[in-house]
Amino acid sequence: MKYELQSIGLWSAFKILFLFNLIAGFVVGLIYALLFSFIMTIASQMPGMPIQQFQSMGTSTGALVIIMPIMFSLGSAVFNTILGFIAALLYNALARLIGGLELDLQVASPEHAEMSSTRPTSVGPAGHAATAPGAPPHQHTPPPPPPAQPQQQPPEPPQEQPPPADRDDDNRPNQPT
Repeated sequence: MKYELQSIGLWSAFKILFLFNLIAGFVVGLIYALLFSFIMTIASQMPGMPIQQFQSMGTSTGALVIIMPIMFSLGSAVFNTILGFIAALLYNALARLIGGLELDLQVASPEHAEMSSTRPTSVGPAGHAATAPGAPPHQHTPPPPPPAQPQQQPPEPPQEQPPPADRDDDNRPNQPT
């Protein structure tokens, strides 16, 4: 099945970008703070390093481990979200002019999902998935056909009931003569 991504919802892109960049910025800030505190600890052990100037400002490495992730997460969330929002606007404008991304999607069958999770693959030179050495070749099984719908019989028209024998044509009871 081929689909085309014609536009990106700006509000949904904004929400996802902001949350993702907030989390990623916190992780990067935490890694940066831990590395910086490690370097500061090693530098304080070396003779001749002007580390005392840094400590005289009243900033400890413990405070940096707390402050840096917060600053990185806020900065990343604001800056990268603005860039991502501009990218979504540009995509929507270009998709209107020249068409959007074409996506070729297919429904994964349960057998295919099990095979792909147990058999390692790599991308071959033509861009197609190549099987790993020693793995059995992949045989694509088509999905099962949909279940047959029961055919409904059209209702039979109602049949007229014959008049009872003891009534005449006017639908009055017969009177003995």
